[in-house]
Amino acid sequence: MAREPSIRDGILNVLLVDDDSDHRWLTRDAIGLTDRLCCIHEAASAEEALAMLTGAEGRCERLNPDVIYLDVEMPGMGGLVLLSRIKSDPRLRGIMVVMVTGSRETSRQQQEAIRNGADGFIRKTKNTSEMMQALRAPVEQYSMWAVGADSREAKTTR
Repeated sequence: MAREPSIRDGILNVLLVDDDSDHRWLTRDAIGLTDRLCCIHEAASAEEALAMLTGAEGRCERLNPDVIYLDVEMPGMGGLVLLSRIKSDPRLRGIMVVMVTGSRETSRQQQEAIRNGADGFIRKTKNTSEMMQALRAPVEQYSMWAVGADSREAKTTR
């Protein structure tokens, strides 16, 4: 079985978790406009994403993304619940998770996301160019974030 491409190969693994296929398409499009080579995986629900991340439900391997774009509001398990599970799992907590929402209750959701360990928060807007720019930023800034994450991890393991 072929191994998953990795950041060591210069390829950034990205997981898009959103029940809205149009928004997954927009995010894929925005990431495609960056200078980073990305391998993009998709999940239409938090439950599907959790199975991909943990190797559950008969998956041969678990997905190990560098960045997750996670919709806040989805049917079933919501994005904030999945975020909490990711950040409480020692195998997953080092993944950059960017929360995405179209809700008007952004302030409350953003506070909860930050408390649960989100690394970024994007509000869906009707302005496509603003939205595309916001969606590109985490991928473009990943290298700087990863250096900071390694530093934070080293401090907590000492």
